[in-house]
Amino acid sequence: MMKTGMISRTAVVLAVMLAVAGCSSAMTRKTESVEGARIERQAVIDGIKPGETTRQMVIDAFGPPTSVNSDDGSEKIIYEFKEKKVPVYFGVVENEAARTETSATLEVIFKGDIVSSFRYRASEK
Repeated sequence: MMKTGMISRTAVVLAVMLAVAGCSSAMTRKTESVEGARIERQAVIDGIKPGETTRQMVIDAFGPPTSVNSDDGSEKIIYEFKEKKVPVYFGVVENEAARTETSATLEVIFKGDIVSSFRYRASEK
């Protein structure tokens, strides 16, 4: 008789532990869309040195640019990255109100073939 009570108590404790563990890992983030290649801040800092870095070095490091503009003898290449994620609970319930959008833009200006300046912006909403 004592054995049955002990087994029931153990089963209840085990069920509660599994339920708590399941709740803690039930939320994941599903990627809805990705545009462009990810641009890491440290790669920009380490890889671009005005007056030293060439156009080819930038393209080797970051790939083909999203767009290219020429004006007044200088050239500007732009890299853009956008990613949208939405929380998903238990694999089926999506929370659109908690959607996150991550974006990064890198603009590099060249005089001739050498970087004259660059600007990097990143945000997460």
